[in-house]
Amino acid sequence: MALAPRLNDRGGRASANEGNIIDQGVVWEAFTRQAPKMLVSRMQDHIVETSDGALHMAINLGPERGLTLFTSIDNGASWDVTGHFDDFHTLGSSDLRLVEGEDELMIVYTNDTNGITTATLDYDEADASWTVEDTSVVVARGIDAETTNPTIIEGGQGRTLVAYNVSGEDGVRGVIAIETEDGHWLKIDGFDPTVTAGALRVLPTEDGFGGIYANENELFWVTFEDGAWVYEKIADQGPLGIYATHFSTTTVGNDIFLVTVSDDNRIQFLHYDAETKAWTDAATPSLALSDKATSVQMSADSHGNIYITYDDYDDGTLVVLKSEDEGTTWEQEAVLDVPGFFELAPVRWFETPEHFDDELYVAYQFYFPFLDGFKGPNGLYYFVVDTDPDSESAAPARTAAAGSEIHALADAHAVPEDLSLL
Repeated sequence: MALAPRLNDRGGRASANEGNIIDQGVVWEAFTRQAPKMLVSRMQDHIVETSDGALHMAINLGPERGLTLFTSIDNGASWDVTGHFDDFHTLGSSDLRLVEGEDELMIVYTNDTNGITTATLDYDEADASWTVEDTSVVVARGIDAETTNPTIIEGGQGRTLVAYNVSGEDGVRGVIAIETEDGHWLKIDGFDPTVTAGALRVLPTEDGFGGIYANENELFWVTFEDGAWVYEKIADQGPLGIYATHFSTTTVGNDIFLVTVSDDNRIQFLHYDAETKAWTDAATPSLALSDKATSVQMSADSHGNIYITYDDYDDGTLVVLKSEDEGTTWEQEAVLDVPGFFELAPVRWFETPEHFDDELYVAYQFYFPFLDGFKGPNGLYYFVVDTDPDSESAAPARTAAAGSEIHALADAHAVPEDLSLL
């Protein structure tokens, strides 16, 4: 796919939004410069929701502001900085996850010595603040922070696990590190000599843990049995991306739901049934059969419904699909139309939380190809979709007024000089 500035024929027509969108706008608190990896990588998680309904996101704001933790208590309408990780590698990536049943946050990131660090933070609901309780260095040095995408979980036995990839000309080494009782890390690895790039995501299971290993050609479910890695191929096509990272997961109970974008720009959905310990065959939801996608995200709400959010590349919108029967059937929940001024980038980066209550928050990264690309301004545009309008937690609608500066810019096909208004 050619990486040229996006053009579409929507012009100044009315927004193509569909569905119960209760808010949208720019996350001004995250406006920055030189931040190409605000939401990287797709297979990592950067947004969580605590039990009080507050949203929290870890964003790479580039060399000027680094890895920053934001918190919102008003459904994403405004954000406060609640954490900062000074040893983060500004071209690296991160992954965060709530400890199940607790308002405790686990985060892993690549650090400025080309290593990997974890941190555990406790949440104070009274003032929506985080306190770092513990940090640990998984790898001191020697990895490539730009290409290694670590992920973190609390495994089925209560141990912290970190997965990461080491890609090179000789192949891809996938590593799962398990924190021991004395604070050290036990590392088990596997090697794939058939490719030069890949990605590994660790996931909790009833028995302990498993992993999704992806390369450009295939997708595998990886387990560790009798002292050895066991690879089960679950898809004949690998995900898009230089490092095969265009996939996303969520869980409902012990079941795992996985969605990828294959190299032919088709969405592929898979379901792991924890009871049978079997994966379904990869399938494209019927509503997305005619769409060309480049990125996709997987989410689950507190009722057990699952959601796929993907970009309809030709139409220039983000589409949210919902399933109430574990992916057997799908319905369209919403269509999100990013204002034209903010969707000129040739590639789309966006994220949804893996788990949420009733309001689905969608963050979309923007930059301006005509303003030095990623070297110029970077930021986030967001939508809030109320997936359960009858719920008491539903927030009042809060959308930008049609005459506001933000819509005036979008409708007028803003030129670089208009950035003085931002």
